[in-house]
Amino acid sequence: MTNNNTLIHKYYITLIQNIDFNDCSDIRKVLSKLLTIARKTVKQQKEIGDTSTINIKNMKGATISIKTDTNKPKDTKDIKLTKDTKLIKNTKLTDDTKDTENSNDTKLTKDINDSYTENILQEHYSAFRTYVIAINKINEKLNLSKKIRACNFPEGLSENIVKFIIHNKLNDKTTIWDCKSGDLYSQIEKKLEVKCFASDAPISFSPNSNWTVIYFLDARKLFDNYIVLYRCSLIPTSDKWKQIKLNKNETFEDQIKLHRRPRIIWKSLYKTICTDCDIIYEGTIENIFTYNPITSLTTE
Repeated sequence: MTNNNTLIHKYYITLIQNIDFNDCSDIRKVLSKLLTIARKTVKQQKEIGDTSTINIKNMKGATISIKTDTNKPKDTKDIKLTKDTKLIKNTKLTDDTKDTENSNDTKLTKDINDSYTENILQEHYSAFRTYVIAINKINEKLNLSKKIRACNFPEGLSENIVKFIIHNKLNDKTTIWDCKSGDLYSQIEKKLEVKCFASDAPISFSPNSNWTVIYFLDARKLFDNYIVLYRCSLIPTSDKWKQIKLNKNETFEDQIKLHRRPRIIWKSLYKTICTDCDIIYEGTIENIFTYNPITSLTTE
């Protein structure tokens, strides 16, 4: 059975990406209709983003930006993005082993298979951005104190943004998203945790969190095309991490023992861990695909 996260992030948002809402007179009704179509797409096992069943007469002025051809593999280069969503440029990635300096690096990059590619990240980001813009436009039309809440920042998107930064800024091509343990897995750094925050709301942690390295992605200015990635070497079992103050009376360790999810805002957390953090990347979305390592991770 398809869960709600898969339905929304994989089917619904991808379908939204294929629609141009510029001349739409009733975005709310169209989004409701698209959700119904996404559910049918799952049930009938059709191609993700399939628009063949859409009746354009019922789209309230919205148009189909891309018409799915089920006999032709989908190519993200054919997707027509609206002015609001076209942000990420196609950038050719440097070959995994082109700049490898020794045989150990070559060995580490061999047989690494992660099908979440640069093009898929571009498509995923564009779909998410289109969805958020659509919800914001609906909220502007509502004369209500209560507003529609947009979905949280997709974990798959933030984790793969971090993955490509690690590939191209830390020269670790062994980091993959398709892993059984951790948000990412690296043959060099092992189990990686990724925490993304797109607002000043508290960051939450699982009581069973376990990692060898944790990355923090500051995406508060993502739609202004600006992100910051921090790398923290503290592990959750270290004394310094366990003694992080979450409030006046409790530490990280105290809440873990109570089987509660520790929560803390980034400003407070960074004050405690800043000496164990490095800024790995600071810049635009486009440049995460540019191979320009600031350092190279090595095995010990």
